[in-house]
Amino acid sequence: MNVLESYKDQYKIVILGGSGQLGSELKKIDDNNYFLFFPNRNDLDLRSQHEISNFFNNNEFDLIINLAAYTDVDKAEIEKEEALLLNHTAPRILAQETSKSNIGLIHISTDYVFGNKSLGPYYIDSQKDPINHYGLSKSLGEDDVLQFNNKSMVIRMASVFSIYGKNFVKTIMNYMKEKNQLEVVSDQLISVTSAYDFSNNLISLVDLYRSQINKPFDRIMHFTNKEFTSWYQMAEFILKEMNKNGKIVDCELKPIELSKWEAEAKRPIDSRLSVDFSFMEKNDIFIPHWKESLKKTVKKLLQKE
Repeated sequence: MNVLESYKDQYKIVILGGSGQLGSELKKIDDNNYFLFFPNRNDLDLRSQHEISNFFNNNEFDLIINLAAYTDVDKAEIEKEEALLLNHTAPRILAQETSKSNIGLIHISTDYVFGNKSLGPYYIDSQKDPINHYGLSKSLGEDDVLQFNNKSMVIRMASVFSIYGKNFVKTIMNYMKEKNQLEVVSDQLISVTSAYDFSNNLISLVDLYRSQINKPFDRIMHFTNKEFTSWYQMAEFILKEMNKNGKIVDCELKPIELSKWEAEAKRPIDSRLSVDFSFMEKNDIFIPHWKESLKKTVKKLLQKE
């Protein structure tokens, strides 16, 4: 049965991986011209090629947006096959199946496809050089998506944060409430992406995709908030905003070098993404400065307590 049959007059978008940070924000979208469908694992298990094929054979839709991924950077060093299955194999099958049906595919990727021996900021056509297995698996997924579906697009994001799921902002806020002193990496240069800002711009992004898909266009896009930062700078800003909002926190932040931070996976010292904000704004895509978005996120998280 075609679960989307009732929405013939709307442009139908299937969102895969809808339970994460990005998907949780996208579920709030209400637009008369678009219908967003969020299949769960019972509807579609991306680990099964048979289920993916059946899903495409039994449903009609216009666009897939693939948010699904193995995102635990450290565990990916141990569970390498599982990371490859979700980040490389599944996107390849999605690209092949969507191509057969002449369906568009937008695939979400990461800044961690960069950063082994080179330094940012990285452009959409910069040479990829991942430093860890997570980055490698995502890089391979990008390659196959672009190779197997000529109506595909890759959107790279970085250090996604929101009021949902597991992310740096929520983790650091909890640590600040519990600890008197906290070590935070200060020399890793990063971009960040607000899940709320992505959701807020999704319709404009899809409109842009639809306007360009049948003519030559850049099939890779970077989507991050304005300006670069570091984990330490973000932590300082979060601490200040918590105190501003009446959550008095007595926690000393101590900067440490990335080389002294112990983790299973190596991290790039610089994974900053270059974003063409001028092009974005010409197409009604407006992304705020990271401080503006982080301020709102901290406030919302405090209100939820």
